[in-house]
Amino acid sequence: MIYKDYNLEKYVNRRKKWIMRNKKLYNIALAATMTTAAVVAIAPTQADAAKSFSDLTPANVHYDNVMNLVERGVITGYPDGTFKPNQSISRAHAAKIIAKALGLDTKNVKNPNFKDIPTNYAYYGEIAALANAGIINGYPDGTFKPNATLTRGQMAKIIARAFELTGNANNLPFKDIANSEYKEYIAALYANKVTTGTTPTTYSPVNPVTRGQLASFVVRAEEAKGTVVETVAEIKDGKLVTKNGTFEITGELAKVFNANNAAALKDAKVELIVEDLQAAKVASLGNVVAARTGKVVGIKALTLVAPNTSFNAGGYPIPNVSITAGGVQVENLVVDELTVADDLQVTLKSVEVKELKVSEGTKLTLDPNSKIEKLVLPEGKKPSDVIANYDQVKDNIKETVDESGNTVEETPAPGGGGSSTIDYTNDLNNAITGILDKYKNDFATYGEVSLSGNTIQIKAKEDAKISKALDQLTTKSTAIQEDIENHFLYNELDSVTVTVILNGSRLESTYSKGQDIFGKILGSFNNLETIMSSNNIETFGKFVDTYKPKTNITVKVNFKNSPSVTYNIDLEKLINK
Repeated sequence: MIYKDYNLEKYVNRRKKWIMRNKKLYNIALAATMTTAAVVAIAPTQADAAKSFSDLTPANVHYDNVMNLVERGVITGYPDGTFKPNQSISRAHAAKIIAKALGLDTKNVKNPNFKDIPTNYAYYGEIAALANAGIINGYPDGTFKPNATLTRGQMAKIIARAFELTGNANNLPFKDIANSEYKEYIAALYANKVTTGTTPTTYSPVNPVTRGQLASFVVRAEEAKGTVVETVAEIKDGKLVTKNGTFEITGELAKVFNANNAAALKDAKVELIVEDLQAAKVASLGNVVAARTGKVVGIKALTLVAPNTSFNAGGYPIPNVSITAGGVQVENLVVDELTVADDLQVTLKSVEVKELKVSEGTKLTLDPNSKIEKLVLPEGKKPSDVIANYDQVKDNIKETVDESGNTVEETPAPGGGGSSTIDYTNDLNNAITGILDKYKNDFATYGEVSLSGNTIQIKAKEDAKISKALDQLTTKSTAIQEDIENHFLYNELDSVTVTVILNGSRLESTYSKGQDIFGKILGSFNNLETIMSSNNIETFGKFVDTYKPKTNITVKVNFKNSPSVTYNIDLEKLINK
């Protein structure tokens, strides 16, 4: 009892000191309570189960840091409700935690060929990602030894490399590391206040690292680096709200973190450079959790995960960007390294990329304003296999290599001569989806519009008046026409043909590029609405009941030198609730 009371007293004193240092954060912490509570409420079941542990109390020196990583989904407990903070951690488990904390892509990795890490190993992705990043390199015999216990010396090297920490090896108080191969890395941790040693004069480099210690090392290293890896929840009131807190957006960063990019940034992983980083403690569902605050002053890395969205970086430079979702359009991005995951279709518009890495099955479309210094292809692929409109943009790509660094050239088609055609279906689908998403709130009063395959489905509220919906659409006509003309596909467009077969009668009109195409299409439907009104068909519900079996509407998009794309218009009733 004396030992427990002593620990509790230490904890209470520590909390008092923390409160005195952070009075100014009181209001922020209070406001963050609601946000944090909402996050906890929707977190995965596994994390919920680990919100408290039977063997980890606030009196434990590692408690705050463990809970920080738990809240972020970086680390979890055991099925029996324990965390085992004093248990030694294996090299494999440590790799998993550090890769998650760094937000590394563990899917699109190159095999580091460790003899004891097959590709079906449980932590293959995490170990490969760390090796690819130069953070780990295994043993001289070509093994990784995943089940071996991680030592404090090894951990120092991994943490220092992972978080890019440095220090002076001549200014150390530790007497037991003079001949250690990890001396410079231990110095980096000491200089950045990540460690104070096991005693004032010893570091114990060969001792095992415990689960609690690793949590503290990771969190302290993040704070020392001034960066945090966060999952975006929303952009609200001009602030970035993540799963772990709320951050102020400063200066040029508003080009990235704004309402127009909110859909594309949903659930994105972002490594932020933060000033005045704090971790205010708030109560949520009976637990004390961390709610981070600070000013975002830079972005080191971003991973976009939301499909069928449009992201405009506004020319703000981001060192590393990854795309792991299909149907994404990225505009005005300046990036050192852009990586696109397997089997995705992505459109790049007005981007400047030093190195573009694509994976197997990737299909890209570049606009004429995009510039790529180096394109890295999967083995055995040529540029036109990856870039749909390669002939049009090949002069914008300075160098093309494979994953081994070998130069790759486009092989001319047999027989030579002649221009190849490009199938713009996927690019057109992305463009239509982007417009539908952009204006969906404007037409929510009347129903929903979506694209599925070659069908544009309109689910209209049964009592909504057709004339009112068309009038609302007309008010957005100019903006939508501008969106069409700003898209790179507009340069390849020839005309659009609208065909309406109604009750046996056929109406067909073709509108050429240069005309107000969207306005002309609207005119076609306005003419159709006039005919229906004369027959007392004023609501969508009545139209569907009366004419749907006798109606066929198609919109055919014709390109100059490429196959046309045809869409069927399907009208369904959306039953009012």
